[in-house]
Amino acid sequence: MNDSSSTATSESTLSVHLTGGQSSIDYITKKMGDQGWEIEGGTYGGAHGAPTDGDYVPYNSVRNDSGDMYRVYQDGRIEKED
Repeated sequence: MNDSSSTATSESTLSVHLTGGQSSIDYITKKMGDQGWEIEGGTYGGAHGAPTDGDYVPYNSVRNDSGDMYRVYQDGRIEKED
């Protein structure tokens, strides 16, 4: 009965629907630990000219204490920015 560690890694991102802001911080903290995450920007609500319909997936740009930037997408994807 040592399934607790495998449960988090097997969670499907298909069930995730983030709403931006604090939900992005909460989600990346859950996935990657508390790294002092802060929102640096994003495209929720069509910010920065982002499309608001179709297949476009909004995201928040977040920065950790080390200065690394990540995009936390509404569908739960997390990608490191260059």
